[in-house]
Amino acid sequence: VRVGMSCAALFDEDEAWYRAKVLEIVDDISVKVVFCDYGNSQVVATTALRKMSPALVQPPCFAVQCVLSGYEECVGANFDDATCNALHGLLSEQPVSAMATGNCQVDGVDVPVVQFMDVNGLNISVALKASTAPVLPSGTAVVAHGAQLQVGAEAAMFVSFVESSNKIWCQPADTAGALADLQEQLAVVYEAATSAQHPQSLNLGMCVAALYDVDQGFYRGEVQRVTPRTAEVFFLDYGNTQTVQKTDIFGLTAQFTELPRQAVLCQLHRPLADTEDAKAELEELIDQTECTLLIKSVDSATANSAVVADMIVDGTDVSTALGGPQPDEVQQPIAAALSVAPP
Repeated sequence: VRVGMSCAALFDEDEAWYRAKVLEIVDDISVKVVFCDYGNSQVVATTALRKMSPALVQPPCFAVQCVLSGYEECVGANFDDATCNALHGLLSEQPVSAMATGNCQVDGVDVPVVQFMDVNGLNISVALKASTAPVLPSGTAVVAHGAQLQVGAEAAMFVSFVESSNKIWCQPADTAGALADLQEQLAVVYEAATSAQHPQSLNLGMCVAALYDVDQGFYRGEVQRVTPRTAEVFFLDYGNTQTVQKTDIFGLTAQFTELPRQAVLCQLHRPLADTEDAKAELEELIDQTECTLLIKSVDSATANSAVVADMIVDGTDVSTALGGPQPDEVQQPIAAALSVAPP
């Protein structure tokens, strides 16, 4: 028996024979082998080795060593049990696609760095990091406000929620991809969350992950009111508010505080009639459409999260299209009407 020798080895879990290669001579009666069609290794007795015919030795090994994309810095280190179990759960018993993104040195040999995606397009590296991130202690998670919008600037936005005909919640278009990635990670972590991740107590202003009952998805939120069994939660990236059962509210993990809150409150510079009909017409006009805000004023009382603006959709001014006042009919900025209590 010698290191590097190809052989058949008995795998002790199912007592079946598999192609293997000797990695190490452990002692006089045992060796460490790697099963070359599966990648796992095991110490076996030399009596559990058999010679293979050339016809069995010749085919290349089916198992290919690779490095998980995003974990190149971990080469040479061992994952803890929690990370190994999480990765096994993400990869086992389902087809995945693999794309080589580069190479990495492992024991002096070039090994491909691979990005894995599941059948739903979930990036396995992203999901693994999300599922193993530490939960922040209750009350310590803070999601910062976004960058200040400047008077006179133009801002590309997506409308996320129409509160009324003159209160419209928007999200910056330039961070839409980052928000989509964050939502994907939230789903991975909190759909499998346990009661251990419930905050010990809920306090006003606390940032949490909360279940939205319309689509059964988890979103970043801020607690605004607490009752014995529920909490009123403001969804930080969308602008809507909902009463959520405490059993559907969880503490945020660290990476979910990195992206600033995305919801920006906008009131039209030339306001529409405050009616349900006007709100319905507005929703139909701006539904799932990118718009441009022409910033007229910023309400400093809301930590730069509220603006007064003209809203342009497909080159058309929303106020003009829906019968709002003409520009010369606007007397003064109406930022004061936007007041929302800061967290």
